[in-house]
Amino acid sequence: MVHLRVKDVTDYTGPETYVRDMLTRNDFGFFPILKTSSIIVEDVSNEVLQDRIQALHQQAERQAERIEAQLEAQRSEMLELQRGGNNEPR
Repeated sequence: MVHLRVKDVTDYTGPETYVRDMLTRNDFGFFPILKTSSIIVEDVSNEVLQDRIQALHQQAERQAERIEAQLEAQRSEMLELQRGGNNEPR
């Protein structure tokens, strides 16, 4: 506020003009009361989301490994059948 009193009104930036107008109306809505707590909550939420994404990624990797193992077993079974080793699938 002191900054606005010392600075020439013709040199104000847009935000400075906005704050000056708010102050002349005794409106302190521009002041970030309780805004920092919302930033902290967002950071925590982002950490939770990152953990969840990592868990989902690991789950997808495990599922892909299981599918690959099943496909390999089916390939082996098909090759064995083609070679005439067994007429019935396992």
